[in-house]
Amino acid sequence: MADMMAPPRGASLEDVWAVIRETGLLIQHLGEKIDRQQEAAERWQEAAERQQEAAERWQEATERRWEEAERRWEEAERWRAEAERWRAEAERREAEAARRRAEEEVRQRAEAERREAEAARRRAEEARQRAEVNQKYKETAQFIQDLGAKTDRLQEEIAQQQKKIDRRLGKLGIRLGDVAEHLMSPKLHEKFRELGFSFTKSRRNRKLRDAANNQVAELDVLVENGEYAIAVEVKTHLMTEDVDKHLKRMEIVRQWADAHEDTRKYLGAVAGVVVNDDVTKYALSKGLYVIIPSGETVKIVVPPEFKPRIW
Repeated sequence: MADMMAPPRGASLEDVWAVIRETGLLIQHLGEKIDRQQEAAERWQEAAERQQEAAERWQEATERRWEEAERRWEEAERWRAEAERWRAEAERREAEAARRRAEEEVRQRAEAERREAEAARRRAEEARQRAEVNQKYKETAQFIQDLGAKTDRLQEEIAQQQKKIDRRLGKLGIRLGDVAEHLMSPKLHEKFRELGFSFTKSRRNRKLRDAANNQVAELDVLVENGEYAIAVEVKTHLMTEDVDKHLKRMEIVRQWADAHEDTRKYLGAVAGVVVNDDVTKYALSKGLYVIIPSGETVKIVVPPEFKPRIW
């Protein structure tokens, strides 16, 4: 470099300055080239760093994608295993359902056969019972027919006997009904007292008349006090028709009492020298007391479930 900058021998000053300027330009040029090379090196360095960063990001992205791929693969494997489990479970359930359907079909067939056998047994039993009922119906019809004939003969005999008694009593001026009333009436106070009533008055053949003095009802016996009154119908042979007539008579008695401002409670009773069980049950079911002979006195039939009707 010292040889390059030394002026040649015998050179002038201008030549020296020329050499200096040329050297300066050369240095400047070299400096600029060095700067450019440095800038290029810096840019290359920056590019290299960017490429390094890009490579690192790509590596990171690749690793993340690989991890994601592995995760998805594991997830896919898990789902595949789950799907396989579901498929196995579905197959198990289908097999279980098929087994249950088969068992249910067997059970239903057995149940149908059992019901059919039971129905056949019931049909046979019903046929047997119908045959028995028909036979019993025929026997009952014959029994009723025979009983009706016997009852008709008995009633005819009773009627004839009653006519004979009436004729005999008629010679004495006495009716059989009057005899029954006379026999039962004195005992009624005592018997009703046993049921909790305390009657102060008793009347026979009590005739009820309206405002025009027309007779609307006649009561064989009327026992009464200030709170209650019991109208008794007395018959020699008490019949169901007598019970129905007395129920209608009690309605008339209630209307008569209302018309006369009689606010007492009216009850009904029927009495008879002869009273069969069916008539007794019928009268009691209608809320009437039933009075029947008992030895030398009378008895009022009052079952535990009996409820007297109040008019």
